[in-house]
Amino acid sequence: MKKTTLILVFIAMNIICFSQEKNKQNNSVSLSMPVIWNNSNGIYYSLGNKKTPTGKASSYGIVVNYNRLLHKNWYTTIGVGYYKQSFNIIRPFEFDGDTVTNLLYSTKQYNYHCVLINLGFGYSYSLNTKVKLNGAAAINLLNSFKQNYTPTNYSGYQHKTTQTNTRKMPIGYIANISLGAEYLISKKISVGIDALLPFVNKWKYDVVFIKSGFGDDSQIIAENKFSFGTAISCKYHF
Repeated sequence: MKKTTLILVFIAMNIICFSQEKNKQNNSVSLSMPVIWNNSNGIYYSLGNKKTPTGKASSYGIVVNYNRLLHKNWYTTIGVGYYKQSFNIIRPFEFDGDTVTNLLYSTKQYNYHCVLINLGFGYSYSLNTKVKLNGAAAINLLNSFKQNYTPTNYSGYQHKTTQTNTRKMPIGYIANISLGAEYLISKKISVGIDALLPFVNKWKYDVVFIKSGFGDDSQIIAENKFSFGTAISCKYHF
């Protein structure tokens, strides 16, 4: 419900902006390629003791954004794209590739192929006719359509090396701030680079992880300790 409300608010704001003729020449469509490095931990329980193994991984995607001027240098962004969220965390899971010892496996890595919805606000400041500085805050909603889980080792009874699920599931969201520069290479085309700093990573539950009676958090996908990233983009202005 919260996601739907956010999307409707952004659509409404952009519809209102369509009536502002003075903003007609300040909009753009951009193709962005973000890469984010994360240090995260999983959760499981061993003999009643809570364990929080950590791991570092990189995630990446490609997003098409529509950017529309709201007022003076302020703009709003709405976009959609593909994103692969990855974790390299060793934690127990139920491996469907071994019907004999399926509960004795731990992940070496796991990842989620997602549809990403991007909603954001930003401010753009022109240094000169060619260069702009941009700052923005955005939320990325992630809905997975494919999940991969690779075990650390095998028992010898396995009939495959990686478990692949195709469940449709929301896995969470990433809220980040970005700072960057944009260079106009022609009247209509610009390129840019941004530094990304996620300040909220909220992950949901995944039933592939073994549920524990000692805590209701053993199926959380991950907990973020720290992450940062970068994005390159190309914009068409109209």
